[in-house]
Amino acid sequence: MKLKSVLIENFRAIEKIQLPLHPQLTVLVGENGTGKTSFLDAISMVLGEIPSYFKLQKRRFFDDNDLTNHLKSSIESAPYVRVQLENMAGLTWHYESQPSQKNEPQLNSLTELHKYLEQMINDLNESKIVEIPVLAYYGMNRDTLTIPNESQFDREFHRFDALKNALNVTPDFGTLFEWFFGQENLEHREKFERKDLDY
Repeated sequence: MKLKSVLIENFRAIEKIQLPLHPQLTVLVGENGTGKTSFLDAISMVLGEIPSYFKLQKRRFFDDNDLTNHLKSSIESAPYVRVQLENMAGLTWHYESQPSQKNEPQLNSLTELHKYLEQMINDLNESKIVEIPVLAYYGMNRDTLTIPNESQFDREFHRFDALKNALNVTPDFGTLFEWFFGQENLEHREKFERKDLDY
């Protein structure tokens, strides 16, 4: 899934920004403290609706620190926060929250996304070829904290495993090690069966 545009209002230091995204690559450049991480956090929060729909991750809500405090003459927060995404196919969804709503997004704004995801499930159940969204968001801490024991590597991966914890700020690269090790084993077996070391 490629995003076409992002609209963010009253999210942290961002009062309002609407940014079209390039279909291949968008690069955010700015000095420290200008909102690059806030921009990415906002996108990941709304993209998080996809793995949460499949029960692979908890839905993240806005909290009090996400509401902009940009009103110049008072210390009041903005009346709402809104983050809207549009993909290349024209599918649009958003999270919007007001302090009085206990910072939970309006779920009716997700109807079209949920229809899209439900159709994906139906197509998979009918054995149709389906592309599932690929999501990944890595925060500033990209250390590999633990490398799994190789004895745990022999397991089967399912397509939706790619969405598990894909948007956690502190990624766990252990699953990547497991997948890579499994792929390497498949290649070694195939070379042996074909008796072709160049395979």
